[in-house]
Amino acid sequence: MNDHRRVAKRACLAATTLLLTPSLWPGSAAAQVGLQNVVVSMGSSGNVYLGNLTTVNASLRDSAEKATAASAELSARGTLVLMERTNRSVLLSLNGDLRQTAALGFVTRDYAPTEWSGGALADYQQQLGGALLSATAGIEGRSLRDRPPMPLFMQPGYLKATGGALLRYPGQAGTSVDAQVRLRTIDYGAPPNFAQLDLLDSRAFGLEAGASRRRGESFHRVYLGLDAVSYAGQNGFDVRDPHRRDRTYRLGLSWQREARVFFRGNLEGIANRSNSRRPEYNTIRAETFVQVPLPGGYFLQALVNVTNKHYIHETDFARLVPGEEADSRSEVWVGVSRQVAEGLDARLQLEWARAETDISNAYFRSYGLSLALDYRPPW
Repeated sequence: MNDHRRVAKRACLAATTLLLTPSLWPGSAAAQVGLQNVVVSMGSSGNVYLGNLTTVNASLRDSAEKATAASAELSARGTLVLMERTNRSVLLSLNGDLRQTAALGFVTRDYAPTEWSGGALADYQQQLGGALLSATAGIEGRSLRDRPPMPLFMQPGYLKATGGALLRYPGQAGTSVDAQVRLRTIDYGAPPNFAQLDLLDSRAFGLEAGASRRRGESFHRVYLGLDAVSYAGQNGFDVRDPHRRDRTYRLGLSWQREARVFFRGNLEGIANRSNSRRPEYNTIRAETFVQVPLPGGYFLQALVNVTNKHYIHETDFARLVPGEEADSRSEVWVGVSRQVAEGLDARLQLEWARAETDISNAYFRSYGLSLALDYRPPW
């Protein structure tokens, strides 16, 4: 766990320092490199979490039916253009985040979780005739100290490495087809009394093919994907294949309209099959985001994400591990934003969410209000 914490802290500090200090950018001069889309965000939020754990016929250490939390967050993100030519480019995306929370309402004590996260993603793009080839490689770290129990869910710490390649062929009348391959390895840091997080360590290989069409302000894409994930620390029920292996099939449709009223949506069906009976499920997920300009320079943003998950095999009191099956989350948020100064935007947001806890079919709800400032330096 200490290794993950050190990696996450160093990644967060390195990414933030590099983004905010132009003299440290590689190259003989900052202008030769180029920095894009730098955003420094500061925010605070308050949330109420309501559990539904009374139906669980077992004691859960320090869990509660209701908890409250107040958080403060500082983050930075941006993109370094390392090379940009007519038919070739190399980009490096960086991000760092620090979040401090005070959590109240638990049985034996209050919690003060500290979250560090940071990462880097390199993207190489090359024009091959009329086609586009893109290759990516990235690393990401996250650390969480003093992780609270349910119903206040926080993603545990991990160290993740990713890679992939995408090839897109343009067609006629704004159409194109694409194919991509993805690789991922992830190692979770297990704190004391939660050693089962080590069971989440996994290796994944994914394939996806899609077809899209752009017409005026509208863009549509349909895609089909397959992910194969292996968990070396988990046992299956087949002696001929002793380690758990999952296959996840995805079919989706996404669309976007880039007009005065911006609109984006995605509809996806997911089927997870495994050589272990417990994690087999079917999921339907629908997401919609809209942004509407208002008088006085204000913007109204809203997101609706609805997830319906159904387990194929019923299991009494299945203790899930967050990040595995505990991902059935629906959320709605509505926000209002406005530019308050040169390069500075303010955003007020009201949030609601419902998600599965670390107990199968036990859910919690959260309500929150957040205020954030986004600063874009003039670099």
